[in-house]
Amino acid sequence: MPRPPASRRLLPVAAGAAAAPPVCPLSHRPRRVVTVAVVAGGPDEAGNVASTSSDRDDSTASARSVPSLGPHAYVGTAPETVPANAEKDVLPAPVKWINRVAVGVAVALTDRLFTGKEPVRRFWVLEVVARCPYFSYLCVLHLYESLGLRSRSSRLTSRLRAHFAEADNEAMHTQVMESLGGGTAWTDRFIAQHVALIYFWLGVVIFVASPAAAYDFNRRVEEHAFHTYDEFLRSGAADSWRDVPAPDVATEYYAKVDCLSAEGLGDSSSPPESNEACAPVASLYDVFVRIRDDEAHHAESLTSYGRQQLG
Repeated sequence: MPRPPASRRLLPVAAGAAAAPPVCPLSHRPRRVVTVAVVAGGPDEAGNVASTSSDRDDSTASARSVPSLGPHAYVGTAPETVPANAEKDVLPAPVKWINRVAVGVAVALTDRLFTGKEPVRRFWVLEVVARCPYFSYLCVLHLYESLGLRSRSSRLTSRLRAHFAEADNEAMHTQVMESLGGGTAWTDRFIAQHVALIYFWLGVVIFVASPAAAYDFNRRVEEHAFHTYDEFLRSGAADSWRDVPAPDVATEYYAKVDCLSAEGLGDSSSPPESNEACAPVASLYDVFVRIRDDEAHHAESLTSYGRQQLG
């Protein structure tokens, strides 16, 4: 059966439905380096896809999940640097519990601070903070490389590229929110900048002690971001944005990462369908769908990172 035109892949099939469109399938959603794509079965299946990014061994994990990856989801160098059966969940249950509680407290405080305020204010703070752990990882990995530690690990190089791409993606999210007025309130800047400073150094310390623990903590943050955007889209509050042009920073970014095959960092041996451009970002609503999907991609890739040793 032929695939639907690219221009129809992002939007729901049901006419007049307020629900957000499902996450774009992998074969139509190339990503950069080892940033991974979300696989969903379509509008009728998107809500039923189980999440592999949830803790399989954690019986108290949240029932809410992000869409899971299918097999062969990596695009780029990941299949060459991850041997068969190399992924193992080595994080102790008490560490997962601490991370879950810490993120839960942070989410509760954020809800209290931003309840009743413009959603973009919360989104901007969320994106400013979300960039920090990737900078933390890059700093530690660059230090390892500079000192010759794990310098023979090809996975370290792949991980550096992946985290740089993820930080760049979060930076674009921040710019989108700023184009909508995010970050103009003094209180929002005060909160975001101070939390970002703490989160950066906390990320450095945790990553040095245990990369798996750092990835698990950030994965929970990214899952919260996914649910925040998903609930916003499904509430219908963004429906009026379907006729609002997309910000230039978003259209330029997504055109670049879709059409240039991960900006030259992708695997030239990837099947042709993995390099096919996704549906165009034509409206502000489409941009928020893509941002939501990006957060799911990050959550899923962080799960995989936490199960792989750097070498």
